[in-house]
Amino acid sequence: MTTIELYKGDRRELLPLFALADESLSEISTYITRGEVLVARDDGVIIGHAQLVAADEPEASELKSLAVQETRRRGGVGAALVGAAASRSRAGGMRRLLVSTATADVDNLRFYQRLGFRMLRIVRDAFTQARGYAEGALVRGVPLRDQLWLELDLQTRPARPECGDAAEPGEHWETRHDLTPDEIDHLEEELYRFNAERTGHRDAQGLGFFVRRGDRLVGAIAGYTWGGVCELRQVWVREGARRQGLGRELLETAISEARRRGCAHVILATHDFQAPGFYKRFGFDLVAEVPDKPVGHTEFIFRRKLAN
Repeated sequence: MTTIELYKGDRRELLPLFALADESLSEISTYITRGEVLVARDDGVIIGHAQLVAADEPEASELKSLAVQETRRRGGVGAALVGAAASRSRAGGMRRLLVSTATADVDNLRFYQRLGFRMLRIVRDAFTQARGYAEGALVRGVPLRDQLWLELDLQTRPARPECGDAAEPGEHWETRHDLTPDEIDHLEEELYRFNAERTGHRDAQGLGFFVRRGDRLVGAIAGYTWGGVCELRQVWVREGARRQGLGRELLETAISEARRRGCAHVILATHDFQAPGFYKRFGFDLVAEVPDKPVGHTEFIFRRKLAN
């Protein structure tokens, strides 16, 4: 079991972990002794760390260094360390937790934003030779130059109490309703992985067709195919382009693509204030009604069977 605790040993023993987070040893030497360090242990072996220091801004802590051994990543250890650091900061009366990373490090940006951090500011040319960084250094082909600061609002209380710094400190509940596209994509990926394992269907593909007149989008149809089914999630035609056959062309094009992929049927949802009659004219059968969605209106679920 992974546990997180306050580290009280010689921090030089943690230098390999600090070096995973910051390639400049000269820069590490300026802060390695500051603040406090939390470590994640698995069966007594340290597999990750988080350094928490006082920030230069009022009522804020800074997550100065964070790293997990490469073989133990993607297992929730990093998130657990951040959760423990947030808990300690909040307990100390801090209102914000700050962290900085390279603008070139897309993985880090995704990681922190998934944990609720928001972008704060950019510092240009932060990674220079004078600070111990190699000239022309790249992160996955992107020049290592600028630094991005992010912040986590510690006043947004979790939906249920957080764990402390012992046994299971990483469970962190957060109430936040402004999910980023990356977070939504992550949830979709996890759900798809589960569904694929249970059904054996691993053939999911996006589907989309767009019509532009000049630079102006006038119509689109989008959805996905999976397991022999095509679901159309968005069907839209700009008001000035309606009743010109564009909706029919988009629908026929999507159905043709679904048929080409071997789908047995196409399903979609619409409402009484949209175009249920339009779909009936194209061979869709009504298979379900959901009253009061939204209140005072009805949602219709349609299906069209496709010939083999």
